[in-house]
This record gives sequence, structure tokens and C-alpha cells, in this order.
Amino acid sequence: KRLALKKFDQSKHKDIEAENKKFRELEYWFKLATDRLNTIKPEVFKPTKMPKNDNVVRVLTISDIHAGERVDSRWGKFNLDIMRERFKVLTEKVINQVEPCELTIFSAGDLGAGRIHPSIVKLSDNFLDSLFAVTESIISMVGTLITHGFTIKLMPIMGNHGSADSAHNARVLVENYERMVEWAIKLKLGEVKQFEMLQPHFNMGLIKIHDYSVVCVHGDQGATKQLADLERLFRHERVKEVLAGHLHHQKSEEYCG
Repeated sequence: KRLALKKFDQSKHKDIEAENKKFRELEYWFKLATDRLNTIKPEVFKPTKMPKNDNVVRVLTISDIHAGERVDSRWGKFNLDIMRERFKVLTEKVINQVEPCELTIFSAGDLGAGRIHPSIVKLSDNFLDSLFAVTESIISMVGTLITHGFTIKLMPIMGNHGSADSAHNARVLVENYERMVEWAIKLKLGEVKQFEMLQPHFNMGLIKIHDYSVVCVHGDQGATKQLADLERLFRHERVKEVLAGHLHHQKSEEYCG
């Protein structure tokens, strides 16, 4: 009993002492806060002014056209005629929604269905004919925009579907059929003053957006590996964004190069 009474006597004021300690801590922090309050000197923010319409950089991205592929399923329909109609509708939307300006078009690759997947080849139009069909559509779009007051810059990036070889480790840029599209557009529009073909570096493009740059790639496995070379290729550029295409599967698990 004596031991129990002794312990009780020693601990009977602990709750009060604990509350006092909390109060002293709160009092300390409250006093500190009131002291610091007078040191706060709010300033009016100076928000960055939004660029005027004539200073807005506009980029139109077209990607994974897969010209030549024929689709007629529950997912939808696609063929060369539908492709041509889509280019026409896209051009009309740009003209109706955007005032004439300097417009950069990023062509992100896979313009044609290609020959890398045998299952696609069986259900596709002739690859060369398809490439020149999409080339014709691009030139028609650019020409129409120019006649409506636009100045066009085109950044061409090649996709994996344009590769001459289906094996991943055998693909090289110099054997990419989409080079013919770039070549044909240069021949047709090279002398047009309102048109400029931008030059990619190792199939990576750079688009200037005021004080920073956007890197353009196709987006397949080879392109994503190239991003490791960003600092080496564009060490003097302020790169803030990456634009890419390629990924157009129903599920992310289906992704492959």
C-alpha cells in the first residue's frame, strides 16, 4: 500500500504538468509567430504578360497516318480516300479556327503503313503509292494554308513503319522510305517563299517556342533511347518539352517498337 501510495503521489500532478508544458510550447510558438508577423512584407506579383496574338507560336502535329492501311472493322474504317478527307477536314479546321500566322507543322512519322508487319502488308495498298498519296495530301494542305495567308515551317521526323527492314536491330535511318516524302516535298515547295523545311538532327527535331525549345521525336523504342543524347545534341538549348507520336495501341501492354 505504501508503495502504491508513493507512486500515486509522484504521478498525480503529471497530467497537469503535461498540459502546462503544452501550453508553454503553444505560447512560445504563438509569440514567435506574432514576432515574425511584422517581418512579412507582401509584394504585388508581376505576372508575365501573355504574348499577343502576333507573338503566339502555333504548332500543328500530324502523326501515324499509316497511309495505305485498309481497315474495315468494328473499331472503324480507314483507307486512302478517308485519309485524304481527313487532311481536307484538318486544313479547314485550321483555316476556320486560327488567324493567318506562322505555323509550324510537326510531322511525327509513320506516314505510311510500311512493310515491317507482314499482317499489315497483306491488308495494305502498295507502299510506294501510299507514300506518294500522303505526300500529295501534305502538299495540298500546306499549299491551301499558304493561299489563306499562313507561313509554314515543316519539321519532318521519320517513323519506324518507314523502315526497310522489320528487324529492330537492323533498322537504319538512311534506309527509311519516308525520306522520299521529305525529298518530294522539298522538290515541290522548295522555291515557295512562305514555306521552310526545318532540319532534324539524327531524326530529332527542335522547335523554338519563345525562350525555350521543344524536342520532336517519333516515339518508338529507338527514339526514346535517343533522348539520352539530348544534352549532347542540344546542350545550348533550353529544352522543356518533348513531342512524340507512335503510341496508338488499345492497351499500354501492347506497346512495342
